Amino acid sequence: MMKLINLNTWGGTHLDSLMEFIKSQRDQTDIFCFQEIYNSPKKTITPSGYCSNLLTKLSEILPDFDYFFSPQFHGRDFHSVVDYPLSQGLATFWKKRLSPKEKGEIFVFNSENEIIPIVGTNNILPPRNFQFIIFEKLEIFKTKNI
Repeated sequence: MMKLINLNTWGGTHLDSLMEFIKSQRDQTDIFCFQEIYNSPKKTITPSGYCSNLLTKLSEILPDFDYFFSPQFHGRDFHSVVDYPLSQGLATFWKKRLSPKEKGEIFVFNSENEIIPIVGTNNILPPRNFQFIIFEKLEIFKTKNI
């Protein structure tokens, strides 16, 4: 049996609790699907309180996993433009033994980095994408003839 966890990370705003939870689940989980993942070479908190290098932090605590990152937008968090490289999007992590044969993304609302400002606020309506990963068929259960 495979175990998959789908989790909105809130951009790492509760980083310690998030990391504790993932560490407690990583040994028995085969696939993690994360939303609101930030990726940057800069190790900082964004103006809106998000962890700019959350993707790196996740990859460090999931050394037995490979991942696929699909950015939705760049150069900002949800509320503020930044002056350093920053992307926000989706990330799927899978145990290395699973070896996907195909992976990709599909935008279902706008396209990458096509942001619609919400008038009168600092908020945006970001593009929406989803990821897909196709794995080779695995023999999960072995039956025993009696």
